[in-house]
Amino acid sequence: MRIGIRAHDVAYAPLEELIPNIHAQGFHCMHIALSKSIKEFKPGVETMTPGLAMYIKELCTENKVDVAVLGCYLNLCNPNPEKHKEIVEKYKAHIRFASILGCGVVGTETGAVNEEYKYEPANHSEEALQCFIDNLRPIVKYAEQFGVIVAIELYGSTLYTLSNVQERCLTLLIHLIFRLYLTRLTCYVLIILHSRMRLLRKHLTCY
Repeated sequence: MRIGIRAHDVAYAPLEELIPNIHAQGFHCMHIALSKSIKEFKPGVETMTPGLAMYIKELCTENKVDVAVLGCYLNLCNPNPEKHKEIVEKYKAHIRFASILGCGVVGTETGAVNEEYKYEPANHSEEALQCFIDNLRPIVKYAEQFGVIVAIELYGSTLYTLSNVQERCLTLLIHLIFRLYLTRLTCYVLIILHSRMRLLRKHLTCY
């Protein structure tokens, strides 16, 4: 088993210090969200270059730390067409970046049906779920071209509460875990999904 940690849960340091620190604390893989772990510059479509990906990959190799998940937590249900277009391009940039980094998974959340990315009752509707599925499809199709899996974290927004939504989400997670097993990804990803499954089961018992 390879135990990992979210990079932004470690004391902040530049990448050349952060990754060695993760290894020094006994971890062998990490979940990294660039926007949370890099403060020297703003990670974006323009700065997520192949050179940066190779630099991080070299640091990881030197310190025996794998990148289990590259986080991209942007709202795929944003109702503003222009902002949604920008978000899609950022997802594509993360997928390309992950493929060069040697990371098989880009992690995301289920989003919200507003621009502020905040809770509202409509987030738990069938319409919200369908919006997420429709907007996720082209992202997944793009990821397949690069051999990258898009992993979905349940974060109190779109994919659960109504019983029929819960059943569909549970089926999706089981399928995803099976795919992760087949691709022999690190246990870190499975641990994340297992914790989310327990959260989902907790909500299922309320109905």
